Order: sequence, then structure tokens, then C-alpha cells
Amino acid sequence: MGKIYRLYCEMCNYNRVTDGTDIQDLVEYKRSKIQRNIPQIDPIDKKVKEKEWIQLPKQYKCPKCGRLIKPKKLDVKEEDEDID
Repeated sequence: MGKIYRLYCEMCNYNRVTDGTDIQDLVEYKRSKIQRNIPQIDPIDKKVKEKEWIQLPKQYKCPKCGRLIKPKKLDVKEEDEDID
């Protein structure tokens, strides 16, 4: 069972359900990493200790209106997939 994502734009009601393999036609919005805490100086060796960095979630431009949309992970049970 793979991961399923939903791309939904609230402005123009664009909706797409995908597993992430067919999003080459969407434009990804570049986002930088941010620091969780400020860097601090170690009192013993007087060097700067950088804290961990956080990777922000990906965002894409809506193909209809251009607004940024975030993919949301959908919970899909295995019994829902087997529809015959």
C-alpha cells in the first residue's frame, strides 16, 4: 500500500488525488530550511553550536489560479483499496 496525497486549492476548487509519481506538470515552490533554535556559544571551547534545521513541507502552484497548495496525506485502509 503506497502513500496517497490530495492536492486541493480552496480558491478555485482544484482537486487532485495522487501517489506522487504524476506531479511533473506542477510547479514546485522552493522553500528554505529554517533553524529550530538560535545558535549558541559553547562556554568550554568557545565555538558556535548550530541547532537542528527543519525542512518545510513542499508546496506547489495551482495550475488553474496560481495560488500555493500543500499536499495532504490521506489515510487509506487496505480494505478500501480492494473494490471489485
